[in-house]
Amino acid sequence: MGWFQQYLDAIKSNNKRQVLDILDNSLEFSSPGGHLQVCALLKNDDDIKHTTWRYWLDVRDDPWWIEHANNRLIAKIETVLDIDPHTNEPEADFLNRITQIELQSLLPRRIGDHPIGTFSTGSRGIHIHIFRPHYATQPDDMIRIMKMKDILDAGADTAKATLRSMIACELAPHWKTGRPKILLRGGNHD
Repeated sequence: MGWFQQYLDAIKSNNKRQVLDILDNSLEFSSPGGHLQVCALLKNDDDIKHTTWRYWLDVRDDPWWIEHANNRLIAKIETVLDIDPHTNEPEADFLNRITQIELQSLLPRRIGDHPIGTFSTGSRGIHIHIFRPHYATQPDDMIRIMKMKDILDAGADTAKATLRSMIACELAPHWKTGRPKILLRGGNHD
């Protein structure tokens, strides 16, 4: 069983620690040593506090971090499409647009295997995580360009193209909504 199936299984079993372990053990991140970093955005009334970035390896056994880590770095081979509905866009039209973006991300112009996961954070938007293993062989500036192209093609948040971007952790309560980031659809597409 490949890492992506293990990742999906960990999500389905609601095991955030295992999800983060799999990501850290399977992917490279734009951090010294290439390891996953996490942080916690904590909302208290109208105040939002941001913890320092911590290496998952250093905090993975700490119950506070297991519970509160709610943001992580995006992997080098991972493009995240953070998509919100257009103003006054009916929900059915938004969901159809999401499906079209998922399908377009799998066009034959891509090279190799493309695991993809579509998530809801309980807010208006949807996060589509596309893992492109062939990015691992590219220099960082080329990775950023390729991610930006995918993001612009999808009409998604361009801030997610930088190599030090953060995204809500899978299964963690989102700092805005308090609802967990849940998997809507996921699979491995050849």
